[in-house]
Amino acid sequence: MKKLAIIILLTLLFSFFVSAKIGSTGGVISVDPIYGTVTIDCELFDTPRNRIKCRLENNPTEETIPEPCRVLTKKGKCIQYYEDVIPCYAMEGQAKDECFKEKAGFSKKSIKAQAVLDNNWPMRYYISALLYDLEEMVEDAFTDEKIDIDTAADLIDELVSIKIDVLLEKPGKIIKPRIKALKSNWPGALS
Repeated sequence: MKKLAIIILLTLLFSFFVSAKIGSTGGVISVDPIYGTVTIDCELFDTPRNRIKCRLENNPTEETIPEPCRVLTKKGKCIQYYEDVIPCYAMEGQAKDECFKEKAGFSKKSIKAQAVLDNNWPMRYYISALLYDLEEMVEDAFTDEKIDIDTAADLIDELVSIKIDVLLEKPGKIIKPRIKALKSNWPGALS
């Protein structure tokens, strides 16, 4: 009888949270058996595309480390920039552009004037903000069912990959063809 009681107690303890691995690429679903709440941890997927698709499918409420910041040595500065630039996305047109430049740390008014300075981080952060704006457009198109989840995940993954190249200070000869290819593959539903 004691053994049965111990087995039941251990079973209850171990089954309090049930976790199941999603596929072979990571991610975890946790189910609270008492309340029935399901929590999906998209951060445990092993590729940016899989994390992106998981976030699109599940719309998690908790903030995560922006994908491009994960690979940088200046991770803290990158995360801070993403947090600082959030208010800009509520703006439109010229006001949004000026906000991006201000948050990126532009010391010059024009892009051309800023580009010739020795410190290219403001320009790289500005480009990252513009690419993130395109990500938001893709997310909105997915939410509005103008594009499917795989198209959205692929586009966002490519935008993230380009931002990583920009923030890793790769040369324009690598970045420009990628942007050109993205532009040529851009769905008409997003134009």
